[in-house]
Amino acid sequence: MSHLSAAVRWDWRWCLLVALACVCYVGFALSPSSYAAGLEMLGQPVTGTILGSARGIRSDEWMVLTPYMQIAVENDFATANSISPYQESLRTFQALPLRDWALLFKPYHWGFIVAPPAYGYSFYFFFLAAAFIVGWALFVRKLGLSVWVSVPIAVALYFSQYVQAWWTTNAGAFALAPWVALAWMYSGNRLARIGLTAYAILVWLLSCAYPPFLYSIALAIGFLILGFRRDAIRVGTLFDATVAGSIALALFIGYFHELIDVMQQTVYPGRRIAASGGVGLERLLGHFAPTALINGYEPLPRFTNSNACEIAVLSTLLPLFAVCLADHRRFRAWMQDHRWSIFAILVGLGVFAAWMFLSVNPLIARVSGLYLVPPARALVGFGLLVNILAAAYLAIAGVRVSTVRALLLAGAAAGAVAVKYLLGDGSISGTFSRLDLVPLAAVVVVLGGMAIVHSANARTVLVCWVAAGANLAMFGLFNPVQVAHPIFNLDRELVRSTLLERGAVLDERGTLVAPGHYGALIAGAGISSINHVLYAPQLDFFRGYFGDMEPARFNEIFNRYAHVSVIEGSEPVLMAADSVGVPFDVMAGRMERALTPKPEPEQVALMSERPDVAVDLANGHIDDMIIDQHGRFRLAGWSRTPPGAQSMIGLWSNAGMQDVLVKRVPRPDVAAAVSTALAHSGFIVEGFLEDPSADTELCVVGLASGAVDTTMVFPDGSRTCTHLGMLDKGESP
Repeated sequence: MSHLSAAVRWDWRWCLLVALACVCYVGFALSPSSYAAGLEMLGQPVTGTILGSARGIRSDEWMVLTPYMQIAVENDFATANSISPYQESLRTFQALPLRDWALLFKPYHWGFIVAPPAYGYSFYFFFLAAAFIVGWALFVRKLGLSVWVSVPIAVALYFSQYVQAWWTTNAGAFALAPWVALAWMYSGNRLARIGLTAYAILVWLLSCAYPPFLYSIALAIGFLILGFRRDAIRVGTLFDATVAGSIALALFIGYFHELIDVMQQTVYPGRRIAASGGVGLERLLGHFAPTALINGYEPLPRFTNSNACEIAVLSTLLPLFAVCLADHRRFRAWMQDHRWSIFAILVGLGVFAAWMFLSVNPLIARVSGLYLVPPARALVGFGLLVNILAAAYLAIAGVRVSTVRALLLAGAAAGAVAVKYLLGDGSISGTFSRLDLVPLAAVVVVLGGMAIVHSANARTVLVCWVAAGANLAMFGLFNPVQVAHPIFNLDRELVRSTLLERGAVLDERGTLVAPGHYGALIAGAGISSINHVLYAPQLDFFRGYFGDMEPARFNEIFNRYAHVSVIEGSEPVLMAADSVGVPFDVMAGRMERALTPKPEPEQVALMSERPDVAVDLANGHIDDMIIDQHGRFRLAGWSRTPPGAQSMIGLWSNAGMQDVLVKRVPRPDVAAAVSTALAHSGFIVEGFLEDPSADTELCVVGLASGAVDTTMVFPDGSRTCTHLGMLDKGESP
């Protein structure tokens, strides 16, 4: 396999295999949804989970995307939600099945048009899973690797930790990216290439318009083409790509122009600009040992302020196998004639690594486009480069087996276990799970297989399939196997009566007002509800309830993508960057909002000395912070110190503070992602700095019995303390 060939011959047997898989998967209406968690919240019978279990951390799927698909079905695929009090548009940046011209560019949703909703939903996920495996297999094949290596690589990537952790709401971004490259590398008629590429780009953009993933994956694909298919880069093909991209972008903007105009003016997400750095170097270990940073699917205790999604890396065992088993002398010989290939890939790895681990000049970030990608989201592009390079290395160099190499591989696997123990909390149960047996078993299978298989090519294929099988065993059930019928056969009256029994009421228009956080679940059940998730702000609606609020304050709370929860009190509250609480009595029409509300004072400690915080102390987070030119400040966040009689928020500043008030607020998002004990861990702090300047430092901690119990991470990445000179000054809070 030392000679790479990009020729692709069509084999109908693969098509038959995909068609058979489609019949089986869609025929049983299967899906990877965690909506069973939503069924439980709505008081419905929890049925249909065949394998695995619902993941609460995937609430952006079961609380948002899946309910919005239910909403589209309830509205007969119209472009607006006529059932909702908000009357919101259903043209969102996450694709929904709608009867408009864009449906031509949403082939993954065509199942909704020709079949009952449960089967359309199942087809959506099958289409994207098949598109991922087939697309990445064909792309890797076009880079020059054989089909018997390309297919297991695609399977390994699909079942990688990162892809599975983020799959159910970002499947389109992951699955459809290689099809853009494949269309562009089409060697036939130029008009056909332009048309196919424009179509592929628009299908990709409409499926999940999340720039961090789109740009990270596109950048990785670009470096791979530079490294292995530089022959495809010509003036003519670049011109064709420009024309195709312009057509696709024009159609995309034409479809979303109203939403784009609105969202650019929001407080969140607004025009976010990512800064480099902040990703821990331990993530590099995860690319060689996929379970090194996790216990089960959850992060090891030392990785605070993380969860099963944020800790993920796009990893396989291929890099480990390449280091230990590849014939490095043969690869060095190949390098003599392919220095450009290695240079291009190494530059790509360097770009991603610098963005994730180092500080990059903001001007460079702007010019390169990296400002679109939060460093943790660059892990997907970095992982693609690492694993496809490892597979190419094995394919080019071949596999050599000897006693020394076998011992090296076994030692590396054992070493990964030892390093993980050092990263853990000192206990076996708190550090290891059954997943850690899989890499060890994979090493045994590879070494055992080498004793049986002697062909060099067959050994390379064996190694690739073992890596794919290992990822399937480790992360194949991160998402459950859930039958879709219960999702689209809800008992609406049972949902309504359950919520009324829990304390919900109907306002004068018959709209349900339910205390608590339900995401878009109630709306997805076909019930008009204040509780919702709003992709775009609904300022006119909320002005009807809070029109006398200070304009800047009103804008800060409501001008954003937001989960709308119903809370106690008389004032709307910004609970997180993407979570707004509105008062139950006001929304239910039981009381008028007070004109000059004051937050109830809570215990707050103005510390006399700058807090001294241990490095390994648990992190809370400051989500939003505004300071005006007069020193008035407002910050919102959450603490890992649960509220109680002995807990306080501690503040210190070298400028001095006065009139400081702290108000506790519910944080259902933190409860879902971190711990139910933190359901009321949120806080809002308001006050004045006496003499603010660019050198002023502000520190915030959580105190328990007078001792520092929680440190805080600020929006700029600072821990415990931040300088005002590092923050953007906002309007008066």
